Amino acid sequence: MMTPSVLRFKFDDFASLPSEPGDCVYSEELTDSHGNGWRIQIEPGGTHEDNETSADRDPWIGFFLENMGTSPYVIRCTIVLRDSLGKAFTTFNFDPKIYQTNDEYGSWGGEVVNRSDVLDDDNNILSGGALVVDALLQYHPTEKSPSPSSSLARNILQLLDNEKSADVMFWVGGESIAAHKLILQMNSPALFDFCAKHTSGSPIHINDITPQTFRTVLRYIYGEEIPDTDTILTHGRDILDAANRYGVVGLKVAVEAALVHSFAITYQNALDWLIFSDAKVCPLLKECALSICTACALDNLNDDDSKKLKESPRLMEDLMREVFNNANRDGRYDDGINTTVYELRKQLHEKGLDVDGNKENLISRLEESKKRAKIM
Repeated sequence: MMTPSVLRFKFDDFASLPSEPGDCVYSEELTDSHGNGWRIQIEPGGTHEDNETSADRDPWIGFFLENMGTSPYVIRCTIVLRDSLGKAFTTFNFDPKIYQTNDEYGSWGGEVVNRSDVLDDDNNILSGGALVVDALLQYHPTEKSPSPSSSLARNILQLLDNEKSADVMFWVGGESIAAHKLILQMNSPALFDFCAKHTSGSPIHINDITPQTFRTVLRYIYGEEIPDTDTILTHGRDILDAANRYGVVGLKVAVEAALVHSFAITYQNALDWLIFSDAKVCPLLKECALSICTACALDNLNDDDSKKLKESPRLMEDLMREVFNNANRDGRYDDGINTTVYELRKQLHEKGLDVDGNKENLISRLEESKKRAKIM
């Protein structure tokens, strides 16, 4: 997974820049951590739309990120305007787009802030008269995360809708849901344990989960059915929590990958996702959230969730390690931690090994496998 980049652009003497609606000013070109060039175009006096509206309208300054490199990228860009003390004044997310190279589809953006807000001395946005713009670039991952496969055929999924053949009933959120012990035993031993311990014949009560999420877990247990993207974006945390609780590793891996590919983790929620993914042992999500939190470390310290972060020595250590690794990407201090979760899971999957656990577990499992291979 490509780590996010933060580029800081500067527009000197902002108040004196061309200020008619549609006037364009370009920043210098900056290179991201992956060697690609980018620049920002701003419209200091407002966009073209301001020509078509009331003259009394306070112009919105347009910001547009432009790919100056030789390769196209799928990018989510977050624009952060700060005051002169470094505190974020406003942020704006551009929807993920394909930034082509040097053509009409190489630049995307939108209206971010009112011109009057930038010029207002009380907001303290201009630093020495200059407008400073941070651009956080998140890159769409190109890797595919392996998902452990089951030996059961897809048509077994049809059994889930056949209550006549079921031999166990669950009571979830006021609804009765039928299942089959043998399938649970093969694909979710943790859930099967509920059945083994319950001998009364009455429905087994499952708490802290909705019927929809429970059915989603069962559909994966029966037929490896992965929920659609909208369901994952809406109920992803609940599904991950349930998959982690019942040991449905394949579903957890698939949902993690879908959330990362969908840019669900953003500048605004990265710290919250970091805390969640650490608690639920979701290393791919944690890796993505950690990289964004590292890129925006100062903002995270002012976040409402920072207290939870500061109360976790392990997460603070992870953040410091990530900062150190970002500064030493030449591999001199590589102890395996720089290998991505995608790559670790891929190698483990190819060896037929368990892909569940935190990143340290994955590294340790792979190293043990290599040691055994040398002995043999």
